[in-house]
Amino acid sequence: MTEPSRPWWKNRLVIVQTNLQAADTSKINPERLVQQICELDADALLFNVGGIYAWYPSAVPCHHINEFLPQDRDLLQEVIDACHAAGLRFIARYDFSLAHDDVYALYPEWFTQTPQRESTLAGEKRPGPWDLLYATCINSPYCGDAVAVPVLQESLRRYDIDGVFFNWPHPRDCWCDHCRRLYRARYGVAMPEEARELAPDWHSYLYRENTLLLHKAIQEARPGTPLVLYSEERPLVENAHPAEIICAETRDSLSEELADVWMPQVSMKHIESYKTEDAPVWGFVHSAPGLDWRHVGIPEAEYDFWLSQIVSGGWTLVHSVTGIPDTIYDKRILGCVERANRCAHKIFPALEGTRPFAQIAVLWDHFHPSKGWMDILADSQRPFVLLERDTLTLAHMAEYPVVIVPREFSLTEPVLLELEAYVSGGGCLLYEGDIPDHLDMLYDILGLQRYQHHSKALAAAYWRFEEDGAALAQGGLENTPLVGVRGEVVYSRVGEAQTLATLVPPFVDPPQLAGKPPERASIRVAHTQLPLCTLHSYGKGKAAALMVSLPTLYHEIGMVEHLLLCDNLLGILLPAPKLKVTRKQGLYVMCHGTEKTLVVQLLNGAGARPLHHRTPLLDIEIRVQLPGCKRVQTLLENQEFSVEQDASSAAIRLSRLDAWEALVIQGE
Repeated sequence: MTEPSRPWWKNRLVIVQTNLQAADTSKINPERLVQQICELDADALLFNVGGIYAWYPSAVPCHHINEFLPQDRDLLQEVIDACHAAGLRFIARYDFSLAHDDVYALYPEWFTQTPQRESTLAGEKRPGPWDLLYATCINSPYCGDAVAVPVLQESLRRYDIDGVFFNWPHPRDCWCDHCRRLYRARYGVAMPEEARELAPDWHSYLYRENTLLLHKAIQEARPGTPLVLYSEERPLVENAHPAEIICAETRDSLSEELADVWMPQVSMKHIESYKTEDAPVWGFVHSAPGLDWRHVGIPEAEYDFWLSQIVSGGWTLVHSVTGIPDTIYDKRILGCVERANRCAHKIFPALEGTRPFAQIAVLWDHFHPSKGWMDILADSQRPFVLLERDTLTLAHMAEYPVVIVPREFSLTEPVLLELEAYVSGGGCLLYEGDIPDHLDMLYDILGLQRYQHHSKALAAAYWRFEEDGAALAQGGLENTPLVGVRGEVVYSRVGEAQTLATLVPPFVDPPQLAGKPPERASIRVAHTQLPLCTLHSYGKGKAAALMVSLPTLYHEIGMVEHLLLCDNLLGILLPAPKLKVTRKQGLYVMCHGTEKTLVVQLLNGAGARPLHHRTPLLDIEIRVQLPGCKRVQTLLENQEFSVEQDASSAAIRLSRLDAWEALVIQGE
């Protein structure tokens, strides 16, 4: 599975993390455990080593040894030896975010404090004879030279560990004297008493400084050992992720709040911008529907679908399960783990040497994500990438024929200058929302007059197609001159742009009176000059503007009209896409490619979520612009398909998709 000519962690992998239960320690049989991990077709085991509990006989003071460990043998050594004998990598899990109350009694200054000097406890109401756990301060000696550094160096020098993973490495809000002194030294002012008033880069700064210290300790003890680090989600300082591997947790929450269907791929695309090494990012997927129900599993169809998104993106998949196979109550999840891993071992070789393929880029603000555009692009089977503000350049944008600026993205002058050069050079811009007062150049790019006013949140209003917008009224909209809209509208005036659609103002206000009585439901003003969608040629490129948020409406209501309008608008900007897939509700597309090869993956997520079973999707066409299609190969389901081609394109028709298929399409 792995490529021997490069470090193991630079390969795409599937990994099992056993979130070990201390009381079950006696049930761990190293040889049996490793055999089970091999039977799940995994490449590595991620296993507890140190932090809250030491899973080995540690000599570091204040490192609490798991009281359930066997006294007559070294369980950790046996597990590592069994892994290596079976060809598995061993990744050590550490968690220095909490410590036992006996450590708190000795060193209370190592732990977080509220502004009122109270400590933070974790799990104090958990039933059973457990010690209290206190939250540690990331600036304290516990997370540095007193405990974390010597624990890392002791275990890495003693054991043949292949990689290091930190659980919960992020700083907590803390007002201890360590933090107050450091805050004043960094910013020259007293630390605010309210968390929301802290400097935007405070947490990122703490995260970087602590990780630099621990990374140095790792390399001193065991040079070349990679560190796996969660991404820091707050505004970043430079070099905020001093680690070889960046990871994210893509939890499919069911008992808490249903996660968005596209969340796995969006989370992974987001953190890819932070990686510093030529290594896949890692995606952790919990098998439980929520941490309150961590001893049961997500429904199999839902879990399979969630896992497939990580593998399809070419990212390393980490299964996070509660316990070892012998102590897992819900055995169904083991079948899901094995299926995903076996599919990964078929797909990953086909992705070698490829890059993610997309013709659409979305400017992305992780703190204010555009859920509407994610819904639109996923549901219209259009592969896309995310361009982060911190790494955004003209060179990045120039790789993609279409760039979308969602209304949630806060546009700045430097970014606007890059966008102007992008459109002038032939790129196509789709801009949603209002124009900031200090960015007048955007009026010129969009072909609008320097005029805008914001409406209140409208209801009972409509989108009206104009003659120039006939291309928007396709794909099922040919017989409806109006489409319902609501929400805030940016009232604008057209300059040189074409008007594709205009606003039909509310026919009733307040909307609660719309049906009282129906005899008075007539539209009084059927036509205005207020544009809702425009198109402008600028330089060698084009710029479209949306004055009402169709993606938000689609996210909130789910009406197909709003999906079709956005998809048709993208079709105007990208009239001849290199990849076009039959639009079907619940069909999701991931794609990688080279100049001569495309790997197109089709994921079946049709049905109400969480998915209880898979509803087959029938008659799917994949049309690709790939000269001289020589060969099409399916890797997973091997369903019947046909191929028709001409000199420049090929149409592959798949008769049936049950769950997940990967097609390797090779051209000349």
